[in-house]
Amino acid sequence: ATWFNDDQQKWSKFKCFEGHKIEQLAATRLSIPSLLRTVRAIHAANPKVWVVVLGKYPQVWGHYTYGWFTEVNKVVREALASEPRTLFIDYYMPPDNVTHMYQ
Repeated sequence: ATWFNDDQQKWSKFKCFEGHKIEQLAATRLSIPSLLRTVRAIHAANPKVWVVVLGKYPQVWGHYTYGWFTEVNKVVREALASEPRTLFIDYYMPPDNVTHMYQ
């Protein structure tokens, strides 16, 4: 399952929200209940398994990390913090002008 594209509705002109403009953080808050249900369903099937949720990473030209982007990961990390055997993996991706790792 993925929560990655929930905050990307501007590209579709907010079709998923019947044209209503919902900003990235607000859309993420809509995603959290589904994400928690998914984690809990996995643990209901197997309480011994670890669930790993990957944080978002910048996909914009230059790989620049905007402030709202960092906040989205923070909100999701906090929502998952009390879930047993659940890890939120977040990482910093340096922008292109800092390193030559993107070729």
